[in-house]
Amino acid sequence: MVVRISSFDNEKRFIAATVLKKLVKDGRINPHYIEKFYNQVVEEFPNVLIEK
Repeated sequence: MVVRISSFDNEKRFIAATVLKKLVKDGRINPHYIEKFYNQVVEEFPNVLIEK
């Protein structure tokens, strides 16, 4: 499966890609899980920036 994410904002593009990876890995794609994974990734994002 190929999904193209287009955004000039690197942060938003990274968040979108990470959320999509988690959704596909989990297999449950519905509004509740989209919001759940989005909130998790946004909370973890500052830590990811520090690590990289």
